[in-house]
Amino acid sequence: GKAVLGHDKTPCEVALTVSTHATDPSQALPVGEKPTLLRGLDPPVPTTEAKGNRQLRLVVAAVNHLPKMDTFGSCDPFCEVSFAGEKISTAVVKGVYDAAWSEPLLFEADASQAVGDLVLQVLDYDKIGDNDLVGEVRVPGEVMTR
Repeated sequence: GKAVLGHDKTPCEVALTVSTHATDPSQALPVGEKPTLLRGLDPPVPTTEAKGNRQLRLVVAAVNHLPKMDTFGSCDPFCEVSFAGEKISTAVVKGVYDAAWSEPLLFEADASQAVGDLVLQVLDYDKIGDNDLVGEVRVPGEVMTR
């Protein structure tokens, strides 16, 4: 989609980190083996089939260059992340154009089941009425199961 421009006419940016961990110790990486880091949306194809329950740990670090969303103020951002049938939100940060959370969000998923897309939405909190969508990112389910 189209990039969201911030109050300063700079494209809005979201910084996050993602890692997965086996919840069953028998499915964990062998001692000394390091996990493959995800760079971009094209991670390497795994050499072994993922089995059992996995925990996805997503850290929403920060969002920068937010647009002015309120008539009498700046933006009151929070992130809402949906994955594997769960929806988790960060805290609301009031009156900013740049927000930092560093909040870990944990999701449980069965690696042998289709999990669907991971959807991250940046929203502007409104005390009265519905929250306003600032922007959305979708990571395809096939990427999330690698």
